[in-house]
Amino acid sequence: MMTNEDIEQAKKEIRTMTSLWFYTKDINNTYKELQETGVNITEPKKQDWDGIMSQIKDQDNNILTLISSYEDHDHNNNK
Repeated sequence: MMTNEDIEQAKKEIRTMTSLWFYTKDINNTYKELQETGVNITEPKKQDWDGIMSQIKDQDNNILTLISSYEDHDHNNNK
């Protein structure tokens, strides 16, 4: 059970970056599928740490992260 203090802290964190990450083996296809259904998602981009990442903004403006390893990425569609 959350205390009132915990609830107030949780409310302050709405609309911020979350620590919730989702992994996909085919980030390009996942990106296209989500975008086609109206999900607010950024294009997959290669990161300095060699992963591929997109960010999703939910209806409360929380930011969720979608990742894929560089090895799994379609290098012909490299962003």
